[in-house]
Amino acid sequence: MVADKKWVLVAVALTIGILMFFILSPGDAARIKKQFDFLSANIAKTPDENKLIGAANAKRIRSAFAETIAIHAPAYDYARDLAASELPALVLTARASYAELALTFYDFSIDFPQEGLADVRVTSRMRGRLLSGETIEDIQELHCRLQKTDDTWRFEAIEIVEVLEQ
Repeated sequence: MVADKKWVLVAVALTIGILMFFILSPGDAARIKKQFDFLSANIAKTPDENKLIGAANAKRIRSAFAETIAIHAPAYDYARDLAASELPALVLTARASYAELALTFYDFSIDFPQEGLADVRVTSRMRGRLLSGETIEDIQELHCRLQKTDDTWRFEAIEIVEVLEQ
């Protein structure tokens, strides 16, 4: 009788553990937001950052992207397919003129048109201080497409959406 109660308790504890795992484990939307947080953290630049840390961060960004990334910015008349191997050099070049740089993402709208694909509309805010001391702030709406490969969401396309000014 005592042995039966132990098995019932073990089964209940196991069931509760499994339910907690599914409830607490992050869903796809949370994993996608973590990719944006990852980009923010690795694009950011502090005044005391040395070049070696900056290069390591730029190289790390590559893991968040598919082998080829489509970048489209109609307002700047720019469209290009970029190999992921080219990203670190592009990031280092873009960060070179800044003494400080911060990138944040908010107002996420995430849709899943099919299994393994996500369409994300998000607002990005870039704040920076140039080497000359001038402060810059830029807010853009982005439309991103991510694809899930090997249980990781990777950026496949980024479009800067043209927003009409009033």
